[in-house]
Amino acid sequence: MSGPGRHDRRSAPREPVVARVTLRHSDAASELDVDDVLAGGIRLRPALRQMPVVRVGDAVTVYFDVGPDAYGDPLDLEVDAEVVRVDLGGPNRPAGIALMWTSKDPAVPQRLALVLEHLRDR
Repeated sequence: MSGPGRHDRRSAPREPVVARVTLRHSDAASELDVDDVLAGGIRLRPALRQMPVVRVGDAVTVYFDVGPDAYGDPLDLEVDAEVVRVDLGGPNRPAGIALMWTSKDPAVPQRLALVLEHLRDR
């Protein structure tokens, strides 16, 4: 958050992108818009009245399917994450779900960078 007296604790800049992801939790899956992506996590923006059933601390999986890359190879990514904030929204503030990446796979950061580059270049 920004504003007087508020400090942004992020160590990496936000990457605003136009994309949808599938959020999987237990046996449920929801498609959500991406608000922004950081090296450490992602903020999702549910549609009006679309709040998936997740709570802070829940383990979830985020699935990106952004189509083929410039060479025609599929560019998709599945990343484990933890719900760190659920904001139901309010006047002049959209609802949102903040997730922190928890995947231990060393290939995830590089793959995520490729997905973000592809989204920015579209």
